[in-house]
Amino acid sequence: MFIHYTLFRVMPEKVQEAAEVLAGSKLLDYFLKAKGLHHGSLSESMEEAGKLLSLSMWDSPADAQAVFADPSYGVLVGELRSLLIAPPVRIAHSLLQAQTAKGFPAGKNLFINNTVLTVAPENTQKLMAILYSEKIIAITESTGGFVMGYAFESMDEPGRIVSMTWWTSPAEAQAAFTKPEYAALLGDMRAYFIKAPERQGYQLLKLVRHDG
Repeated sequence: MFIHYTLFRVMPEKVQEAAEVLAGSKLLDYFLKAKGLHHGSLSESMEEAGKLLSLSMWDSPADAQAVFADPSYGVLVGELRSLLIAPPVRIAHSLLQAQTAKGFPAGKNLFINNTVLTVAPENTQKLMAILYSEKIIAITESTGGFVMGYAFESMDEPGRIVSMTWWTSPAEAQAAFTKPEYAALLGDMRAYFIKAPERQGYQLLKLVRHDG
């Protein structure tokens, strides 16, 4: 599966206006008809006001490109240009692993934790064997509030892995990450890191689509 990941920086006071452009009714209708789309969401950084993450998951890069290259799509997002304070940053990823613990909770302002892990490309699968080991899965699924998790790797920077977990609140995510068993397993991964892990928190603003 292909993941299209775009970071937008907009004026903080214009976040809601930007959200209406990026995930409003016009784009919602457009994306619901798109071939190959499984998931679309928009979230805002909890550390940096106005930093928005637009995430979409597709069957293939070709499906995503067909939508983003469509002139109709360009017209729809054209309104966003006046709200930007920096050019968008687009990163292509491939899905490495997925984990779902429960049905998607409707009407929730979900918390998203992104942990960016960087390893030598030849160690990606070794890291994944730890990150998605039975012990780690048991820890997350036994912690109240866990909804789902993904791991995906940058296609331009092999070895740069985003571990994304969705929770019903930041406190529940923190409860999982501070368990001694989780810390011990992180120690097993540390030998593979070539950069210090970076943790990022986002609040879900809009879910455009979620299949499974």
